[in-house]
Amino acid sequence: MLPRYKIRISPQVRADINRLYHYIADECFQREAAEKYVRGIHEKIAKLAWIGGSIGVSLNRNLRRQYVASVRTIIYKKMTIIYTVHGNLVTVHRVIAGRNIV
Repeated sequence: MLPRYKIRISPQVRADINRLYHYIADECFQREAAEKYVRGIHEKIAKLAWIGGSIGVSLNRNLRRQYVASVRTIIYKKMTIIYTVHGNLVTVHRVIAGRNIV
């Protein structure tokens, strides 16, 4: 089965994931855990190629104001992946700690 959506990852997402990797690997001295965690995030993002549009729009007012009214989120462990869907394109905007969404 071919993916329904094309995935675009913003430069900010790359920075978010890089910062997370270095925190786990360097600050917590858990390089293997960091690699596994980041791999899991990438796999979750890749799944959006099939399920991106099936997840409901976020009801979080702050997110809707910061991005667009049609912003969506998906969770990977303690991280929130913030994205939008326009036609057949899923744009991933941020990967942030879930507690940072207020």
